[in-house]
This record gives sequence, C-alpha cells and structure tokens, in this order.
Amino acid sequence: MADMRETLDLSWTEHRRTVDRFSAFSALDDDAKASWLAWCMAKTLEASMGIDKKAGQSGPEPIDLHDHLAALMGINVASHWRPTSANYFDRVSKQALLAHVSEVGGPTMAASFMGSKKGDLSASCEKLFAGETIVAPEVKEAALAWVPEAMRFRVLAASEPDDEAPVEHEPESDAGEVEPAEEQDAHAGETIDA
Repeated sequence: MADMRETLDLSWTEHRRTVDRFSAFSALDDDAKASWLAWCMAKTLEASMGIDKKAGQSGPEPIDLHDHLAALMGINVASHWRPTSANYFDRVSKQALLAHVSEVGGPTMAASFMGSKKGDLSASCEKLFAGETIVAPEVKEAALAWVPEAMRFRVLAASEPDDEAPVEHEPESDAGEVEPAEEQDAHAGETIDA
C-alpha cells in the first residue's frame, strides 16, 4: 500500500481550504482520480478467504461487501485465471481432483479417472479445465467457468430495505450558529493526511 500511495498525485492536498482541495482534486485527470479511488477502496477492504469456515478452522469470515462489489462490477474470475498442473492441480489431493471433475462432468466422468495416477489425473484436469478435451458442450462450458471454491464470489440474496435498523443521528446542538465553510476552514487551520 505504501508503494501504491507514493504513485498518487498529492498536489491537491496542498491547499488549505476544503473548497480549494476539492476543486484541485476535481481538476485532476481521470487516471489520477481513478488511482485515488483504487487506493481508497484498497484501504477500506478487509482481507477474507471468501469461503465459510468449517468446524475447527480459524480465520476471517467471508465479507458480503466483496461479493456485492464483484456482482456490481461483473467480475468473472475464470476469465482472469485458469487452473493448471503447476499452479493448482499438482498441489491438491487426488480426491480433490476427482471431486472437481465430478463437479463439472458428473460422477461418471470422475469414475473414469479413478484408476489414474495423480500426475496423469493432474495433466488430464489441466486439459479439461482449459477446454482442450473433447467433451459434451455443457461439460466444457462448466469446466471453463470453474474456479476453486476460495476464488468464487458468493451470490447474495437481495436484502430488504428494512433488514437493518435505521442509523440514528444525534441532533445538532447549535444548529442556528453554523459558520460558512470558508470561515470554518480558516479557523480550523486544518490539514489533511491523504
């Protein structure tokens, strides 16, 4: 994150007044603003394995915001990463490989690989999940869309507006004595840590 922050255009943060900072930020080119947005998003996201914990496992729970953002942005992990023998299949058990084959091709396809050695099964999985094996169109489609469970985004049910209690705000005490924004900035002598 520190390396990324060093590449950001900080010129807009040098202004004293909030209005001037806003105007200077608005004047940045789209790439600079997009870099700031990416940095802010990265700072706010929490790490998660993306899968529900099983009994006895530790670690962070899946975070609904990650899944929601993935749905909003239409992220398709399979279009950016494909499993190979080197990056995945050689690293999991034979039983896991058979389960993956069963997931995309059914138990009959998985049974046909039962007698295979792990190395041969790994190589076969690489071809199957790359779409290089002659199989039924629906099996090929499922294999090309498949990624390990930890790399999948969950499909969240749409939440009802009344699911969460409304946030209550405390009333402002000196509502009649609000200073203009420019005077607030001048009095505060505020600086911003961007």
